[in-house]
Amino acid sequence: MLHFAAARQHGKNALFQLIEESGVSLSYRDEIYRTARDVSLQATQPENCKEIDRYVLSLAARGEKFPVISY
Repeated sequence: MLHFAAARQHGKNALFQLIEESGVSLSYRDEIYRTARDVSLQATQPENCKEIDRYVLSLAARGEKFPVISY
């Protein structure tokens, strides 16, 4: 879901809200080992990349740890 959303244009704060409300892990990688941030860059959606970065910074500001998936 997040990879699909990262490849498309959204309104202001929409991707940030999606990440925050869904609780989806940003560390998840697709079948070719790309994160949602990678997908946003490849899809020439730099605003989505900034939203993902802003979400990670908001976690750090709140003192929360970034969830990691182990394979």
